Amino acid sequence: MRAGDGESAATIAGRSVGERSLSVGLGSGFRADGLHAVGVRATPSERSVTAIRFDPVDSVMNFAPGAWKYAILPLLAAPFAIFVSVTASLVALAVGAGTLAFFRDPERTPPPTGVVSPADGTVSVLREEGDRVRLGVFMNVWHVHVVRAPFAGRVADVEHIAGANRPAFSKESDRNERVHVRFETDSPNLPSTGEESATLADDGGTPGAAETPTASPAESDSDAEVTLIAGAFARRIHPYAERGDGLERGDRIGHIAFGSRVDLLFPPAVDIDDIAVETGDSMTAGETVVLESPAGTGLDDGRA
Repeated sequence: MRAGDGESAATIAGRSVGERSLSVGLGSGFRADGLHAVGVRATPSERSVTAIRFDPVDSVMNFAPGAWKYAILPLLAAPFAIFVSVTASLVALAVGAGTLAFFRDPERTPPPTGVVSPADGTVSVLREEGDRVRLGVFMNVWHVHVVRAPFAGRVADVEHIAGANRPAFSKESDRNERVHVRFETDSPNLPSTGEESATLADDGGTPGAAETPTASPAESDSDAEVTLIAGAFARRIHPYAERGDGLERGDRIGHIAFGSRVDLLFPPAVDIDDIAVETGDSMTAGETVVLESPAGTGLDDGRA
């Protein structure tokens, strides 16, 4: 072999090593061509090594609507505030990050059966109201503020009621601004008082006081209701659900900015002794079972 040939071979070998190094540095799907990177179709051997990419959109937690409206200003101000003082910059950054934390919206997986809590927080109300049971969950600012459907059903009505902004944990909160999300549930095991009273009248009888329907004509006794209540600090209720929407257990139905209280009014067939939680218990929306219900009652999503 001539010297020129040997030198050429060494050069080619060196170039091959360099190309392989550059190819590895560029990652799968790219190969060096001289000083340029050219996209190529990955070979089977190249596909055996998968690059792990950090996607900030997919990797971070979801946020409820409106999060950036509150967080963007302090986050943008943080780098400029450092010219004033480091403390001011850190405070602005903390406010922005804290706001995003308030609006976090993690995924939740409901258990196979049972009525689930509509909100994160602590059980603050558990009482009977006539022939129904009311469960109230108080949310602090550090809780997730997204409200979820406790069972599958159809949204019969969404009603906004203006009111005061008293602390959600006080008795005066009954007059606070609120949004009622009323559900119709397919519950064959739940009695319909209206139908029973009509049957008595058809038979010639007169319904007594105990037999008089307590529900309005537009709202059957099998209906349930989730109420989002504003508080002294939480003054923004954002319902997602609309009339006619079909919801599965654990679906998002709205959020309350910066926490407050969420009430669940059970259908009349539910007895307070059947409730699986007590006052003071900690709740996780969409996951904590507040009422055990076998499949077929209409209060779960029918999963085994």
